[in-house]
Amino acid sequence: MENKYRTGWRLLLAIYTLFAFTGHHWIPNDWGALKDDIALSDDWILSRASYPGLFAIGLGLIIGTWLLPEAIKIARKVYGLEPRPRPNMPMWKALDYIINDSRARVKQPGPPVLKTHGPGAGRMMVQVGVQHNDAIVQMNEQIAAGHVQVWGRKKINHDFESFQRPVTTQFWQYSALHPLFVTHDSDESQTMLVDKAMDGMIEAGYAKLMVNRYQIDQTWPRQWLWVKLRNWIRGKPRIEAPL
Repeated sequence: MENKYRTGWRLLLAIYTLFAFTGHHWIPNDWGALKDDIALSDDWILSRASYPGLFAIGLGLIIGTWLLPEAIKIARKVYGLEPRPRPNMPMWKALDYIINDSRARVKQPGPPVLKTHGPGAGRMMVQVGVQHNDAIVQMNEQIAAGHVQVWGRKKINHDFESFQRPVTTQFWQYSALHPLFVTHDSDESQTMLVDKAMDGMIEAGYAKLMVNRYQIDQTWPRQWLWVKLRNWIRGKPRIEAPL
């Protein structure tokens, strides 16, 4: 939801500033006096913008709430000043973000296939969950590489702890995300053991997995604004996890 609000705010700023510069606007005529009071831009803007004051306000908001935050992110990455990771994003929401809101390329289902035998013969079969399975593979790779820190509620006997703890690096050497439970807000273990030889030698599993939003954004950058606008115009639905 935060990503939607941020994108909407930036889109509104861009449209507002463009209209203030070109003179195409929805501002009532009785705002003329207000326009004169705030038209304190430099000569370049005064000689070119239809509404210099409004344009200056829009430009200032873009710099202060858009460009400057992005510049701070780059500086943190270059100089190693990234904020200390903390769990603030559920794993299932991170997978949804990768598929619907990031620039990541995920596998797409093939064309429908006509089933010729067995139950459902004569019906068209459609693949489901292809995008989520590929997002899980990508997430497993980034976790194993140490690019994404994971927190969860550790399984003790037949129950889970009531608090989040960091999942150890050693755990991911023998375990992975559970494809059936990690795409939803589930009370089941969202991890599974992939090396059966380690059964009983490492943690049994973790539920309610969490990740850090900043690390997710850095690993899978957000969609370009024009892509989001195009998808919104076309009415493209979000790809939901299969139940």
